[in-house]
Amino acid sequence: MNNKIYYRLYGLILTGLVIVTIFLQSASVALKDSIIKEGGVIESLSAIGYFAGAILAILIKRKIPHPTHVIFILVLLGLRELDFHNRFTTMSLSKITFYVSSEVPLLEKMIGVAIVSLVLYVIVHLAKTHFHGFISAVKKREPSAIGVGVGILLIFLTKILDGLSRKLASVGVTLSNNMEQLTEIIEEVFELGIPMMFIIAIVARFRTV
Repeated sequence: MNNKIYYRLYGLILTGLVIVTIFLQSASVALKDSIIKEGGVIESLSAIGYFAGAILAILIKRKIPHPTHVIFILVLLGLRELDFHNRFTTMSLSKITFYVSSEVPLLEKMIGVAIVSLVLYVIVHLAKTHFHGFISAVKKREPSAIGVGVGILLIFLTKILDGLSRKLASVGVTLSNNMEQLTEIIEEVFELGIPMMFIIAIVARFRTV
């Protein structure tokens, strides 16, 4: 398959995300809330996308470096979309407070530390093993590397936008209601783009390796 097809797919996905963002910004409050709320349409589709990516990675694991690590990360991201990081614990595992609060039982803290340690190990191992190869592949504009790279950039973008009004308020900056709503919509909508980028990247890996 011609590499240009993958680039077009990435472009179509990003364009689609922008269009959905513009539509939701002008949509009714009820429709907007039903789509971007916790457990809503976009969050559910994002989780399905990660699990679909994990299944694809399992099917073509011989062509993916460290497939177990990749599958683990995709499943983990899918579970996070389903709020597994705080569904069964006193508070979110991603909060520092979880590990220092007296309200959290010791057993929960031990399990949390074990999970976070495993996640960090997998991420660090992948980064140390493949960082230089990944950068080289991006420079060569390999479709799979471009997809992974854009997906990672979207992760950083959505994390920056997550609770942006609260973060800015802590330094004395206040966002207007419209801007606050827009950042929330962009965060939720572009989160859907992350698994989509990874899925195309996996397909590209299968077709070109």
